[in-house]
Amino acid sequence: MKKRDYDFGPLIKITRRRLGFTQEEISEGICTPSYLSRIENCHVIPSAETYKLILDRLNLDYENFIEDLNNLDEMMLV
Repeated sequence: MKKRDYDFGPLIKITRRRLGFTQEEISEGICTPSYLSRIENCHVIPSAETYKLILDRLNLDYENFIEDLNNLDEMMLV
């Protein structure tokens, strides 16, 4: 498991909250809200397809997401 894969969860959570979405809204048709919670809290690492669907639901571009991932520590201070 790569550290970067493990960091996706918290960034998804931060982004979802900043955009005002609930776990239910983001996970609908993709996974269960509890599975999304497990992703956000680094308890599971989903498939690449699940990541893509979640990012699409958040209207995030993968490249921008990676850039934000690199700034995760700074974002968590807000």
